[in-house]
Formats: sequence, structure tokens, C-alpha cells
Amino acid sequence: MRKIPISVVFGLLAMSAILSACATDPAKAAAKKKEDDGYVWVYPTGSHIAVRVPKDQANSSAQQTAQDQAALSNVLSRTHTTPSTNK
Repeated sequence: MRKIPISVVFGLLAMSAILSACATDPAKAAAKKKEDDGYVWVYPTGSHIAVRVPKDQANSSAQQTAQDQAALSNVLSRTHTTPSTNK
């Protein structure tokens, strides 16, 4: 059986590493980056798991939450009675 010289083995390994590094497509990576720019990671209320949502949806969700909180405090302030008025 013939032995392959160690320098040939290392040369083949180096060539395969170089060729595999060239296999990535920079245009696809740039397109993916551009696609990801429109999204943000948001933690829903009561969860520790992040969810990826579009930026405009995340902003509208925050505005809606603020409106909901204002409406709730308005309702609570109207329905709240003090003990002195409960006679």
C-alpha cells in the first residue's frame, strides 16, 4: 500500500477550506441583512421568550398598550368609590 505524503494531505485540507470559504454568496448575505432590518425582537407581556415582529407592528402595539392603559385607568377612576360615599 502506498502512503500519501503528509504535505499532500495538508495541502488538500487547505484547498478544501479555501474553497468552502468562497462558497458563501455576499449578495445573499446582504439581502438577508436588509430583510432583517424591518424586524425587531419583542418580549410579549408575561413571557420570557422573544418574538420577531415587524417594526411597524411593534410600534403600533406599544401605542395600543398605552391607549389601553389610559382607558383602563379612566374606567377605574370613574367606578372607584371611597368608603365615605358607600353609606
